[in-house]
Amino acid sequence: DSAGYLSGAVGTLAPALQAWLIKEEFAASIAFRELHLDSFTSYRGENEGLKLLAFVSISYHQTEIGFPATVLEPKEFKLGQKKFCAYEMDVDKERKRIVVFSLDGKYYECEAAALKGALRPNDVADLFRAQQTVLASIR
Repeated sequence: DSAGYLSGAVGTLAPALQAWLIKEEFAASIAFRELHLDSFTSYRGENEGLKLLAFVSISYHQTEIGFPATVLEPKEFKLGQKKFCAYEMDVDKERKRIVVFSLDGKYYECEAAALKGALRPNDVADLFRAQQTVLASIR
């Protein structure tokens, strides 16, 4: 339990929707998904880094919602020895943070988002801290 979040899965990540955490009052979630990339994009990701994969993720999410969203520039970072790249997106005044990373030769994204309505700024900060805590536990 991290900052009031309930875990939906424990252990290593598996294909499709792997794991999720939901805030106790069902206001926010943290979800993991495998990024299914073609061989060319995977090759480019290996050579050009996670920032390229963040831009692929941004494109996917903007296509999914059907209109351009406000997106903050992706930023690469490390937790321990593990590399990540994160960006934030505002969709209808609701903020979400998506982090891309690789694990055992596969690529994943971790999305922290409100489930119902916009969160207060302190709740958004708590959600993003909980996401960082979960990401730090990935080996």
